[in-house]
Amino acid sequence: MTEAEWVQSENPNQMLYQVEDHVTNRKKRLFSCACLRHVPAIIGSKLIRRAVETCERYADKLATREELGAAYNPPARSAWDPAGSAWDSMFQKIRYRLPTAKNYEEVRAFATRAVIDGRKERKHQASILRCLFGNPFSPVAVEPPWRTANVTGLAEAIYAEWAFDRLPILADALEDAGCTSAEVLDHCRKPGEHVRGCWVVDLVLGKE
Repeated sequence: MTEAEWVQSENPNQMLYQVEDHVTNRKKRLFSCACLRHVPAIIGSKLIRRAVETCERYADKLATREELGAAYNPPARSAWDPAGSAWDSMFQKIRYRLPTAKNYEEVRAFATRAVIDGRKERKHQASILRCLFGNPFSPVAVEPPWRTANVTGLAEAIYAEWAFDRLPILADALEDAGCTSAEVLDHCRKPGEHVRGCWVVDLVLGKE
């Protein structure tokens, strides 16, 4: 894959192959979670959405393995399943596709099949990968002076609160701190969806 192909690609499988040597378990889980968040059955189920959220926290070592197991295998169905067997059946079908560090490609494929327009979903997943990894053909290294208290504070709040609408403000703060990287500033200011694991926020916070 060339750089031009990466920028325009709508093929998440090829893109994943391109970054395979650099994909950490954390990024795998966050990519899987971002894919699943686009599945209507997950958005519509408080239980399954909570499991995905727990997996995201687990990726960042903010949830224990016990909490992750409890989210995947709720102990008391009656407590969360007031609608009865329909919700139970949906959860049983989906929970086996919830993210692990090993099945991220399976989760991606499941999310594609679970929506009406698979081609549109693959395009969305390709966009997620560009948000997570930026441009692997032109990596950016953070300069220590960029990490001012204002910059890191903004990045931490954006990450914790899913407040990606504040990325343009982060770009301004980075510019004030001396950042001249077009890749960094353009990514923060461009429209479109951003997800937890966004490469610029991770760069500022020192996450991999």
